[in-house]
Amino acid sequence: MARNQTTVWFITDGKPGHRNQLRGLAGALHNQVAAECLWLELAGFWSFFFKLIGRSLVCWQWPRPDFIVAAGRKTHLPLLLLRRLFGGVSVVLMRPSLPLSWFDVAVVPAHDDPPRRENVQLTSGALTDIRVAESADPAEGLILIGGPSAHYGWDADGLLAQLDKLFTAMPRVSWTLTTSRRTPQGLLRQLGPAQFSDLDAITLAPHDQTDRPWLLERFARSGVIWVTEDSVSMIYEALSSGAAVGVLAMPKTSEGRVSRGVNRLLDERQITPLSTLSNDGEMYSAQPPLQEAERIASILVQRYSL
Repeated sequence: MARNQTTVWFITDGKPGHRNQLRGLAGALHNQVAAECLWLELAGFWSFFFKLIGRSLVCWQWPRPDFIVAAGRKTHLPLLLLRRLFGGVSVVLMRPSLPLSWFDVAVVPAHDDPPRRENVQLTSGALTDIRVAESADPAEGLILIGGPSAHYGWDADGLLAQLDKLFTAMPRVSWTLTTSRRTPQGLLRQLGPAQFSDLDAITLAPHDQTDRPWLLERFARSGVIWVTEDSVSMIYEALSSGAAVGVLAMPKTSEGRVSRGVNRLLDERQITPLSTLSNDGEMYSAQPPLQEAERIASILVQRYSL
């Protein structure tokens, strides 16, 4: 039987991607138990340590935790210290920098290929705060552009050619295109009337003019989402929304876990390559949306009888 109150401490390093994963799990726990979620942001280990021994950390006044959940390299040692001092189940999101055996639960994306251990929970991509869209419109499309990374290069001309093919293949879709911090600034200057004659059907939203609530709202209304393949986290977020998801090719600079993860999604027809859309005139059917945050929350609740 569920307890009256479950107390969860969330430790964040402040990075948006890590915070979004924690928010996803917090929301999922709220849906399953009466959860009190308390948040601690860390600037660095030594700052945390001196505040801890000086008892100036706010958590000294908090109720004892049932779980302590952390995401981000800077949070790993603080998570273990807080677990030692205050008890609770230690949960680390993503593969940690410290031995897996030091944590009660490690929630790790399968494409990171961690060792198979009893305390490791594999997920399809990182957890996310994206929820299944209830009223998505197949005539509303979202395009998410990434940029150069450790595993992918950048080819603006090739990307523009792919966008031209996409717009031609799906002429009835009204598109919103947004960029990321990694997107070279010159791309938006190239997205003009000289490049696309039907630019009126495209809304351009540079990343510095958007925020997380804006993106969540776009995920909720878009029935079609295309993502550059370097943006692996965005691919999994799109799959979590329940939309039909396509991928725009980017030049690989190395073959590794990231590209293998994308290839697996292509092989399983969870995402559509542009070549399939161009040849067949349609995308693969939308897959059942990923609900990894809800699944992990359910595992925690059941395993620890909350």
